[in-house]
Amino acid sequence: MIYIATGLVFISITITVIKTLLEKDIFTKLLFLNSSINLSGLFICFLATFKTYACYIDIALIYYLLSFISTNAYLQFFLAKHKNVKRNIK
Repeated sequence: MIYIATGLVFISITITVIKTLLEKDIFTKLLFLNSSINLSGLFICFLATFKTYACYIDIALIYYLLSFISTNAYLQFFLAKHKNVKRNIK
């Protein structure tokens, strides 16, 4: 069972990474990047249930929190840059 779940997670991560590389819009790239980070955190949770080692779940939670903070920082940076570009056009 764990091998099927692991395979599905790896296939999903591969699809999101390929889709990230093919997109041109930075916001869509960040969305796909966040999805791949969430899928890798899901893989860590699967690994924790398979190994019955609870510290992996703590690592996954830290990974999720860092992903959330970094995604928000990137979006704030790019939104501010996008607003400055619109102001310069007017």
